[in-house]
Amino acid sequence: MALGGRSWRVASIDWPRETVYVEAVEEKGRSQWIGEARGVSRELARGVRDILRGANENLRDILTKRSRTRLEEVLSEQSHTLTEGPLKLQDGSFEWWTYGGYAVNLILAGKLEALGGRCKSVDSYCIRVAVDPTHVAAAGGWDAVAALAPVPPSSGIDRMKFADLLPHSLLSRIWIQRVLSAADHV
Repeated sequence: MALGGRSWRVASIDWPRETVYVEAVEEKGRSQWIGEARGVSRELARGVRDILRGANENLRDILTKRSRTRLEEVLSEQSHTLTEGPLKLQDGSFEWWTYGGYAVNLILAGKLEALGGRCKSVDSYCIRVAVDPTHVAAAGGWDAVAALAPVPPSSGIDRMKFADLLPHSLLSRIWIQRVLSAADHV
């Protein structure tokens, strides 16, 4: 494993004391971080989108040549994400690049699930969802979905402590308050 710029190997584990003993090693370690730890705020996600759109041209003046080259690569790779609506994928699902921030996208995922969709992934920038387009049309379209009242995704409520003991309506309110509160502190 890699941590703190060094490679380590687990030497032993003292289970009763909940302690792991490690030793430094020379071979290259590997760290794997799955997903976004906290996600990013709406403001930061929108800032990323604005940079991709070229809204901040003077940014290029302060970047190094290598940074400008890398920015051009990212712009080329991500230009397809700047569409106004969701992109339909080959498998029939949708990729909705909202650049809305993690909290907003979690709530949008819940709204899409309420329409019968199944969210494949949610991050600060994009929602990947399998949803019947006729359900989206019946709700008034993608913009109307975004305007619906907040609904938590099922995976959000299922992970809450005491979820099996509290009424669903209370769990929904608690989850939405937590997500919105966290969004204020990101």
